[in-house]
Amino acid sequence: MKVLQVEDIEKSKKRKKILKGLSFSVDEQEIVGLLGPNGSGKSTTIKCISGLYRTDRGRIRICGNDIKSNRLEALKQIGIAMEVPALYPELSGIQNLRMAATARKVPKERVEELAVFTDLGDRLLDRTGTYSMGMKMRLNLAIAIVDQPKLVILDEPTNNLDIESIEIITATIRNYQGTVLAVSHDRDFLKETGIEQEISFFL
Repeated sequence: MKVLQVEDIEKSKKRKKILKGLSFSVDEQEIVGLLGPNGSGKSTTIKCISGLYRTDRGRIRICGNDIKSNRLEALKQIGIAMEVPALYPELSGIQNLRMAATARKVPKERVEELAVFTDLGDRLLDRTGTYSMGMKMRLNLAIAIVDQPKLVILDEPTNNLDIESIEIITATIRNYQGTVLAVSHDRDFLKETGIEQEISFFL
């Protein structure tokens, strides 16, 4: 099953063409890496996939749903962990998880599963404002998969992380039983996750 189909998309910003006829597809339970330097179009691509940008031409389908003509159904299929985790710093980790679960109408049992998934232990009871970047990213990943989306998009998941945190994130992605689209400038990290397809971007 094709979870994601990107077909000949183009996107310009401020009269500069960022994406020029980009095409690729992602199969179910496949880990795909978008690799390239800053400014090469990786973030623009995921913003088009996640509906934040509208493409100038081409087609994007998520689980068969066109992002333009069937937007709501398409976006229901994805979870996104952005480079800067969007957490409530005054709330604890478990409170952030519960809020996400309530918003997406998933059972309490799912929160318990994800609490284990984060491997944060008792630190889940602490305010996320006290977390390291690695801890925030692990919680952010859990929130991204709270409703078990068909496609998980990770935007630069290792930026500003120490070596230990990078190893934890890498293992988490490698062991995740789902479809992942990981955006990074770090080829070694992507290789360690076990990517099955690499899409390269150039300036």
